[in-house]
Amino acid sequence: MEYVIKIPSKDKITTIRVSESTKRQLERVNIGTATATHEDIIKKLINLAKIQESETILIKNKNISGTKYARLNKTLNIELEKNRYSLVCTYNDVSLVNYISSNKSLLGDFPKQWEIDLEIVNIGILDKNTVHWKEPKLFYEKNTREFLLLHLIAVKQILEDMFLIKISEILTEGDYLNPERWRSAYQRNKLSMESYYKDIEKRIKDVD
Repeated sequence: MEYVIKIPSKDKITTIRVSESTKRQLERVNIGTATATHEDIIKKLINLAKIQESETILIKNKNISGTKYARLNKTLNIELEKNRYSLVCTYNDVSLVNYISSNKSLLGDFPKQWEIDLEIVNIGILDKNTVHWKEPKLFYEKNTREFLLLHLIAVKQILEDMFLIKISEILTEGDYLNPERWRSAYQRNKLSMESYYKDIEKRIKDVD
């Protein structure tokens, strides 16, 4: 079983041991800012490794540009106040698009916006060591607000994992259902506003 996402949660600080030579090499990595910490550099290197593995394709043909997203999948275990869930999700791999949009020298005419387009393909209710799987559509019809909350929790987790960021604006259940908190988080982290409108705002409005 994977780690459990609990709401609210607090970030933890850990330490890692590296050799002196590795530390010196890290300090020589240029990520565009003189104030970069070791954590900033490690996050940058992790992002580059993800991009190398990405199957997302940027398409440019004359005056037309677009993106053909690879689809990734992930299982998330989520613990709310009353219930625990296991979500099987699929979503767009936007790591390459994000890397290019954050590097002006590479941007050119390629799309500057993207969306996660997360879909919950299976949902299970955890009862001790047993998982009772439910059809997502039926669960949504009977537990609309809970389904929306689970969807938004999954989106936040994917964004944090994909871009190696911490969305500190969203912690409690109320935060997840507040579009203004999301807008602030997207703007602070310079994320795609197309994703905000489609992955967040539209989802919340559809339920309201």
